[in-house]
Amino acid sequence: MEVVLIGSGNVATILGRLIIQKGHTVKQVIGHTSQNAVLLAKTLSAEYASLTEITNRANIYIIAVKDHAVSLLADQLRLPGKLVVHTSGALQKDILSKISDQFGVMWPLQSIRKEIDYLPEIPFLVDGNKESVIEDIVGFIHKLEQPVTVANDTERAKMHIAAVFASNFVNHLYALAEDFALKEHLDYSLLLPLIKETANRLEHNSPAMVQTGPAIRGDIVIIEKHMRILESYPYLRKLYLRMSNSIMQSPYK
Repeated sequence: MEVVLIGSGNVATILGRLIIQKGHTVKQVIGHTSQNAVLLAKTLSAEYASLTEITNRANIYIIAVKDHAVSLLADQLRLPGKLVVHTSGALQKDILSKISDQFGVMWPLQSIRKEIDYLPEIPFLVDGNKESVIEDIVGFIHKLEQPVTVANDTERAKMHIAAVFASNFVNHLYALAEDFALKEHLDYSLLLPLIKETANRLEHNSPAMVQTGPAIRGDIVIIEKHMRILESYPYLRKLYLRMSNSIMQSPYK
């Protein structure tokens, strides 16, 4: 298939690499920051073009830009009869309705950074304005050899919330743990095997079934000891108490 990528950031870069790896062609890369877009186009053996120079000879047009920029593109871009998708988990599909009569979403449910030198598995949540469009998008994802699930606007928004809990919030806790370790002259790298093992368990178990720690055991003595140690870290102390209470009162227990 022949693809036009609109965007040159993390998502556009990884999608472009995946498209090329699976034997398809990126015809053009169109980016707001021309320097990044030119570099990505060169990497993907594609043409760099401005929005006014966009070709009408591609099979699918992927808008992979920041959420606030999608509506701006929708006011400028017109591709009647062409399949146009955005990659946002938070935006509704209808935001593209002025661009084409064939529009939809292919949201990569993955933490994507263009600096990575490998391509992770990327589950896609997809939707379209009609059944034939959904079938076309699903078929495209199958060609990329990635998992695909059809999900409407409401379902994607809810999954986006779940992803924030599962990835963004968890990574924030890693960052806090690293900062605490550094300030206390501890070796943060000693936590990495624990982090990996905890994640590995989730391959075959519900998170609720493998929860460990003093809070799930109701070990108040250990919790109070930790609270005393954290007296000079009021932010961490407050968060520790809130998280411990959340675990002890969790609905999955």
